[in-house]
Amino acid sequence: MSNVYVFRINYKEWYSTIREELLTKGLLRQGWGGYDMQIDRGYESFKAGWQNHWEKDLPDKTMRSKFNNLSKMLEIEPGDYIVIPKISSKKDYICQDFVIAKCKSKYRFSVLEDAKDFGHIIEVEDCISCGYQKNIWAQNIKSKFIAYQSPLNKVKSVTFIQAVETLVKLKNEKPDEFEIDSPDIVSMIGYGTRTERQPYLESIKTTLQNIGNKEFEKVIGELFEKNGYALIDTNWFDGEGGDVDLIFEGFGKDTLMFDIYSSSTAIMPNIYVQAKKKTGNDAKDIIGVEQLIKMKESISESNSILMVINLTDRFTEGAKTLAEDEGVILVDGMTFASLLVRYGIDVAFA
Repeated sequence: MSNVYVFRINYKEWYSTIREELLTKGLLRQGWGGYDMQIDRGYESFKAGWQNHWEKDLPDKTMRSKFNNLSKMLEIEPGDYIVIPKISSKKDYICQDFVIAKCKSKYRFSVLEDAKDFGHIIEVEDCISCGYQKNIWAQNIKSKFIAYQSPLNKVKSVTFIQAVETLVKLKNEKPDEFEIDSPDIVSMIGYGTRTERQPYLESIKTTLQNIGNKEFEKVIGELFEKNGYALIDTNWFDGEGGDVDLIFEGFGKDTLMFDIYSSSTAIMPNIYVQAKKKTGNDAKDIIGVEQLIKMKESISESNSILMVINLTDRFTEGAKTLAEDEGVILVDGMTFASLLVRYGIDVAFA
């Protein structure tokens, strides 16, 4: 496991110059680095350089404190990760982003001539820019910055280190996914736990596929009823291929729209569900869509909600196209399993 460091750069007049060198030349610079102030020569040499070129009367305690903190740069090895707060590869100003860089070569010293400072250098590569609110791992890193306020900090938090490694892995292996910003904290948590949840959701889907049709319909009914929707009919068909397995009132009884429809002469839209528990890829999944569409003429309300819940892995293009044209909602197996989990339906069938 690589070590991780938090490296705070100068955020004042030399910010733009230091940022530019980091992003274009891979040079990460730290201050208190005037002429003859190399830390790899030891404290007395550092102190002499400070006194010769800067201040002669600064307390020894102050100089030694700076030297001790800067000396952490000597520990940074190639392959270690360095997190730099308040900097972005996309924004040229101090911002709520950070950069993760990988150490390419160990400490060296070369003064930035225009500033006559910032001579302490770590050469880096593979810089990754990330917003503080990008996802759950970025939030974890951001939340722990408060514990690392010194210019140089070695990270001890295991979750911080794991978050850095996860972001690096995601950027390298799934760059398209890395670019996605989670819009809210619930999405962040869902995205962050997706890998762990996937086998659990698969097991729920498999369990549902192995129970009887009536039991499957009961599970669907419980999901809707727990969320306030009343089951008003089952097994409705026209004898000509049209078929509906479950019908629910379109709005729960504790909702505003239910009260509005109840006090008016308008017909409340109902939810018409066709339930299928196919495994794998259902090549004939379009049949469930067609069965619902055939029932349209028998439905009294014009704004009804038609839905196919099929435990298939995915819907065919034909089913998706027809459903889109006819306004039918398609719910596949993993989506239905995740809805059961989100709304607290216990599906631990024995």
